[in-house]
Amino acid sequence: HLLHLLDSFREDVGDPILPILIVQIGRFINSFEDMERSWEDIREIQRMVPFQRENIYRVTGIDLPLDDCIHFSTEGNRRLGRRLGELALTYVYGIPGHGRQIDLASMKLEKDESSGSHCLHLHYSGVSGSLRSEGLPNEFELRFGDKIRIHYVVHRVEMHPEDKAGLKLFLSGLPEEPA
Repeated sequence: HLLHLLDSFREDVGDPILPILIVQIGRFINSFEDMERSWEDIREIQRMVPFQRENIYRVTGIDLPLDDCIHFSTEGNRRLGRRLGELALTYVYGIPGHGRQIDLASMKLEKDESSGSHCLHLHYSGVSGSLRSEGLPNEFELRFGDKIRIHYVVHRVEMHPEDKAGLKLFLSGLPEEPA
């Protein structure tokens, strides 16, 4: 439905390749697991849109601070505005040296030599400089289909020491099935 909406908007303005910047929805703090899963489904749809149509670009809001259980704070909106501006400068106006769309490029299961733990090495494309996090990076889950198995948890997340665009997600155990 989102693709249809964007296609219709382009048709209405008479420009089939009109640049469109979208914001992937942020967090929604609630106590209803089914509702949270629905929000994750929407985020995934929004994540895939730039791969399905040309000239559509996405930023995320999942890491932005909130004023209540759903709305970005003033500081969150300022950061979001900077992100959108960087994308516009790069993709709409073609000005080099500005921010790019960040996407998960690869995921590889590794064994951490120092701890002996298994970890997932996530590598992202579009990172300018290196990944940064205000505080410790967190809030990753390991899912098996739609289910979270509590005995396979991401117990620690670190910036990858050899990959400036990478993270290491340390796992409490080695999954025995595709996740």
